[in-house]
Amino acid sequence: MKKAQKLAKKDPAVAATVLWKVSRDIARYPKQKSNLESALSTTQRCLYDMADLPELRGDKESGSLWSARLLLKTILECDLAVARLLWLDNKQQAARNYMDALARYLGIEPKIFDKLKACNLESKDRMAQEAIAGLPRKFSKQEDILQALNALEEAASAQLAAQDSERGLVLYLLRHAFAQKKQPEVAYQTIASLISMLQKMGLGYMANACAVLIIKYHMDEPDAHMQIAHAVVNSIEDADLVQARHLLEKYNSQFTEPWSQFIDMFVSKLVIADVEWMCNCAYTEWSHIYQDRDVYKLIDTAIAKQLGDFCIQEVL
Repeated sequence: MKKAQKLAKKDPAVAATVLWKVSRDIARYPKQKSNLESALSTTQRCLYDMADLPELRGDKESGSLWSARLLLKTILECDLAVARLLWLDNKQQAARNYMDALARYLGIEPKIFDKLKACNLESKDRMAQEAIAGLPRKFSKQEDILQALNALEEAASAQLAAQDSERGLVLYLLRHAFAQKKQPEVAYQTIASLISMLQKMGLGYMANACAVLIIKYHMDEPDAHMQIAHAVVNSIEDADLVQARHLLEKYNSQFTEPWSQFIDMFVSKLVIADVEWMCNCAYTEWSHIYQDRDVYKLIDTAIAKQLGDFCIQEVL
């Protein structure tokens, strides 16, 4: 290792080639953590030096030539390896390392993450779309696209695991925007995964808010209507009638299914606490449009619970 570190000062291209291979070999042995840290640290320094000074990238004759694409790809892999190793001891610092690694690979300013974090969901989405549209790299090769998608997902999951739900959300939105442009079939899966993870973390209000993105981009997906119904029902059960009404307004601007029209009225009646309608008309009107489908069953159960709670409160 000491010889490799000396070589790094003289010839970073050769040193990085050797040390990157050594790092991957050492990574297979958990007890070699300190050696792995040293190898990765030196490799990282060599890679950064070559990124700053193209004349250090080696030559064909020595077999150590680093192309710009290979260098960028390896820097990301090395940065992620460092973040994973750091995660064992310092999750907060590792989470920051993930953000820096992504900014470097995508070619965006790290401060974009703070800008995105400071606004509401729909503004975050717009800014994420703009950030991805303005990337300096074309990402024309499938391998590079997959690497970017995987890195965004790993970094987003790390932020959520580090209890930084806002930055996790930002990274998922960037992944969604990137996938829309480069691999559309992954875009909906990104939002569905985000909603699922937020729900598991007990952040239902954020998960429900993300249904706006399904309405905006993915209503042609087979289970999209069910996702919207779940978000609306969950918002009602959480007593977040503002969120429920917002989702319904967004949804009904494009669609006019009987279930969404009825539940829109149901939310309005809940807001004004219309006791007579709740107790005498709600189920009668609902029974006229109820159909034996999953989305209707979901709403039927929620209505029964809300009416039951409402009537109990009125009696008390």
